Amino acid sequence: MTKLYNLAQNYRAVDELDDSQISEQVWFDTLDAIDETLNDKIENIALFVKEKKSDIDQIDKLINELQGKKATINKSINWLKDYLKQSMKVTGKEKYKSTLNSLYFMHTKQVVVENEDIINDDYKKIIKTLDRSKIKKSLKEGKTIVGAELKENESLVIR
Repeated sequence: MTKLYNLAQNYRAVDELDDSQISEQVWFDTLDAIDETLNDKIENIALFVKEKKSDIDQIDKLINELQGKKATINKSINWLKDYLKQSMKVTGKEKYKSTLNSLYFMHTKQVVVENEDIINDDYKKIIKTLDRSKIKKSLKEGKTIVGAELKENESLVIR
């Protein structure tokens, strides 16, 4: 990934830690071991966070590009299978077998629902989900809800 900031060598060592293989405590111990003033440490760690966010942005962009390529490949697979299906149907060929490939038509049944509203409730699943917005509003109004409470969170904003 492109480095946005020229961080001190100490923070490069932290950056090279394998996130998936170490614990949070190892991170803290490594950062504690860096000998800097608190203000310098705050500044450098904030820059380090921004760099990590930039890495995530680049990874997200790459994921989107790969998903686009995957969709294109899936389309071409479907086109090729449709071509083979049509060719075999036109020629009356139900099966094909060679040393490399085996093709045949598999027949399955699929439920087609034309109008969900007229289907009997016995054939419907009811999925219950919590309305967290409504719970939050009620708790803010002072109502008591057994099993729920308002918890204050604190997050650090780095700009």
